[in-house]
Amino acid sequence: MFIDDDEATNYYHQYIINKVDCCDQYLIFESSDDALDYLDTQSKLNNPPELIFLDLNMPKMDGWMFLKEYENRVSKKSIIVILTSSTNPKDKQLAEENPLVFAIETKPLVRTKILELVELIAKQYSPTTDHSTE
Repeated sequence: MFIDDDEATNYYHQYIINKVDCCDQYLIFESSDDALDYLDTQSKLNNPPELIFLDLNMPKMDGWMFLKEYENRVSKKSIIVILTSSTNPKDKQLAEENPLVFAIETKPLVRTKILELVELIAKQYSPTTDHSTE
C-alpha cells in the first residue's frame, strides 16, 4: 500500500513496482484519512496489507499524525516504511525511534531499494529467524 498525496510519485511507484514484479497487488491512497478507514476495516477482517509505504508531508494529516491515528485505530499492524523527500535529520531520528516504522527511505523508490527492502523484510519476518537473542 502507498499513502502519498502526490499523483506523479504514485504513478512512478506504480510503474516501478510493476517492473520489479515483487507483489501480487497494491493499493494507492492519496489521503491519510481514506487509508486509515481502509486499514481499520481490513484489520478487523484480519486482512491488512503486508507493507505500507507512507509519505510524511501530506495536507490535512501528515505521516506523523497518520502514525498516531494508526497506532490507536488499527489492531492488526502492517510493516511501515516511510518514503519521504525530507532531508530533515529530525524526521530520520523520529522514524528510527518509532516502533511502528520498519525503515525510512528517500523518494522515489528505485529497483535496488525495493529489492533490498524485500530482502530485509524477509529476513526480519522469516518464520525460521530466531529473534530470541535480539
